[in-house]
Amino acid sequence: MIMLNLRLNLSIFRLPLFIVLLIGTSIEINAQNIKATEISEFRISVETSNDGIKLTCNKGCSWKELTFNISKTEKPRYINEHGMTSLSENKEDKESKLANFLISITKTKNGFTFEGIEGTSWKTLSFSCSNENYYQTIDQNGMTTDDIK
Repeated sequence: MIMLNLRLNLSIFRLPLFIVLLIGTSIEINAQNIKATEISEFRISVETSNDGIKLTCNKGCSWKELTFNISKTEKPRYINEHGMTSLSENKEDKESKLANFLISITKTKNGFTFEGIEGTSWKTLSFSCSNENYYQTIDQNGMTTDDIK
């Protein structure tokens, strides 16, 4: 009789535990789906030289070309769909025709590092520029095979 009561008590606790686990799994899946929809399409051609970096936006931006010098001792530069920006700038003016991304660019000893802060599926892209000019195209998913030259 004691064994029967114990089994009944365990059964009563299993159902709520199962429901909690099911809800927790659903919340995690929905959070992943929401994050996936935050990634939007853009395509940027990167051209580096000894003097600096030239970015050409081919898709998803309101700007066409950005060119600037950056040294290893400088703080990162930030770009988004509207051009050069900063981390503290408020981005409430999102346009549906534009991508929604934020990328930092840092000069390193061997090249450049891009950090995908917002709107990318990648965290970091590193470009080693052993020669004077380097060409690469990037998008929301990382480096692409579309070379600009």
